[in-house]
Amino acid sequence: MTRRPAHPIPHERTSQARVSKPTPLQVSLDDKAITRRASTHLFPVTVTQVIPLAHEIRCYELRAPDGSQLPRFKAGAHVDVELLNGDLRQYSLCSDPQDTRRYLIAVQRELGGRGGSIEIFERFVRGATIRISSPRNHFPLHDDADHHLLIAGGVGITP
Repeated sequence: MTRRPAHPIPHERTSQARVSKPTPLQVSLDDKAITRRASTHLFPVTVTQVIPLAHEIRCYELRAPDGSQLPRFKAGAHVDVELLNGDLRQYSLCSDPQDTRRYLIAVQRELGGRGGSIEIFERFVRGATIRISSPRNHFPLHDDADHHLLIAGGVGITP
């Protein structure tokens, strides 16, 4: 006998999911955890605002140093943020995709993590210059889809 889930997900039609081609990653091991360095171009941005959102969560506003437009993105995109040692951490963009004057990222300070969020909390102050990648979107929303499933976790929501 086949059991059905208590709350089945409705399927109007079956189609193959579209998945963006991921950027190649080089993975190296250190004594604490796996760190990732993406083979991608990084460019400078300036931290123009640091906004406390909740206990141990901050929003960082990033703008081009010369005031120019930043690369466009779609909902669900993320950027790689470079740390001092060259490691990268990925953060979802939570700003309006139509506003290319700035990016917003939210960071939750994790005391038991690998140290990225602690460095960001200590070093990313108003006026600091950091390096990020162009936005990438491994799970873009498609306009022709019948429905979308959004899953929340951590400090944001990502498709």
